[in-house]
Amino acid sequence: MDFGACNYDSTATEAGDCDFDTCVGCTDELACNYNDDATIGDDSCLEDDCNGLCGGDAVLDDCDVCGGDNTACLDCAGVVNGTSILDDCGVCGGDGSSCAEVPGCTEELACNYNVEATVNDGSCLENDCNGYAVEMLY
Repeated sequence: MDFGACNYDSTATEAGDCDFDTCVGCTDELACNYNDDATIGDDSCLEDDCNGLCGGDAVLDDCDVCGGDNTACLDCAGVVNGTSILDDCGVCGGDGSSCAEVPGCTEELACNYNVEATVNDGSCLENDCNGYAVEMLY
């Protein structure tokens, strides 16, 4: 006869055992733990985290990585989503003026690749089928 009970019966004429547990649960249909049998909400509704785990605590970091630590999008200065990049001289945010230009072949696949070259001077060669160096087409 208690209106708040799960087994409330408006036609009951005598008091009986009231059930206050079986119909209590999450009543939000959008929640990942929605209980179709619940008629009384109990603030237990949960959402999926970014890993799809109901009630999990993983969140997207500033780099849009689920459960990440913001390191996936650091620029060379350590700024999250920053725009600083290494210049040709290896200076973070530099303009390339801090090192002398070293002309040479900068194509790593060429047989005369120069690891110290900073400017491609068009001299890149590649070996043909006989092992002879020929001018590259790119």
